[in-house]
This record gives sequence, structure tokens and C-alpha cells, in this order.
Amino acid sequence: MIPWNRVHFFWGDERAVPFTDDRNNAKMACDTLLYKVGVPEDNIHVMRTDIEPEAAAKEYELVLQQFFKRNEKALTWCCSAWATTVIPYRCSLAQKWCTRKKHG
Repeated sequence: MIPWNRVHFFWGDERAVPFTDDRNNAKMACDTLLYKVGVPEDNIHVMRTDIEPEAAAKEYELVLQQFFKRNEKALTWCCSAWATTVIPYRCSLAQKWCTRKKHG
């Protein structure tokens, strides 16, 4: 059984489509899975679409930095999962941090 209360979700490919729009990637994931399995809302980290994309990207970068700074173990898991998971996904920011962490 997956401990959904311990899993966090991030998006790196949002197209500035409002969350209320069915084409929004985060909304699709929330509606089809995350809300149904009981993932806490605090564990769903959605990029804002109500501001300019550049501003949203800068804000989301801070969200990621703050989360991974507070959760060092999550960063390690994300890096190892990025390389070994059965379900392919991207965690490019974490991958860059892992590379930096491993190589100084």
C-alpha cells in the first residue's frame, strides 16, 4: 500500500493553463488520482497560473527550493527514484541538485 500522506507531487511542465481548465496537467492528475486516493492538499504543489508565467516559474522555484531544503531525505529519494523508478518521470531540478551534491 502506498503511504499517500508521505508522497509529494510537483509539476515541471505546466503550460499556464488555469487550474479550472480540464487541460491543466495538475488538475487532471488531481481529478483522476490524487484526490481519489486521499493525498493531502499540502502534498500537492501546483504551479500558479493566475500570474504571468515568468513570475509563476520564479515563485515555483522558491517552492521547490524551500521544500527540498526542509526535506533533505526527500531530495535523496527523488534523485535515486529519478534514476531507478519503474514509472519514468522528471525531477530535473532535484537531479541538478544531486549532481551538485555528489560532485561538490
